[in-house]
Amino acid sequence: MINNFPGNPVRSQSYFTRKLLSYNSNQDTVEYREVQGNGSGYNDVNKTEFTYDPGFQPLTKIKSIWNGSSWSIAKSETWTYNVGGQILNYLVSDSIGNISQQIYFYSGGRQDSVMMQNYIGGIWINVDKFLISYLPTGNRDSLFIQKWVPLLNLWTDSFETGYDQLTFLAEIKQFSSIDTITYVIDTLYNILDYSRISVPYDVN
Repeated sequence: MINNFPGNPVRSQSYFTRKLLSYNSNQDTVEYREVQGNGSGYNDVNKTEFTYDPGFQPLTKIKSIWNGSSWSIAKSETWTYNVGGQILNYLVSDSIGNISQQIYFYSGGRQDSVMMQNYIGGIWINVDKFLISYLPTGNRDSLFIQKWVPLLNLWTDSFETGYDQLTFLAEIKQFSSIDTITYVIDTLYNILDYSRISVPYDVN
């Protein structure tokens, strides 16, 4: 029902979308599919397929769109691991080719850096690098973020922050003349929270 002001409500009817899930023996999702009703049945819309290694760690996540006659890959994510099950590479691509990747480095079994790259013009271009330091207890202590400077062909320091020893989260603040942006990230470098505070404008 769509309210139409002024006047009486205007009612319309459309076919609903079904969302289907399939699981493996570990109750991990192996396929998510959306189909659209057409009055006599359903037409495919999109699907996302997942594969896992024997330890049930994710190997691939592929999202495809139905174009009316076949499936077209919209986005593909691939994870690779070392023999100890630690992640080595996270690759994002589409039907055209590579888009970005994250490369993980370890020392003594601990992750000490992650490098982010974008695929542009047939080559991998450095973007960011995360450097991690640890306490004697083994907990993460500090996080250093570096930016790649193409003209200088080197990494330059960008941010430094510490990990909260209770939440294991790191908070990064970015300051400018007009606002302060705060990011809260976890140990997998996911942004869990984002906030922005504008600097009051002084009219005097």
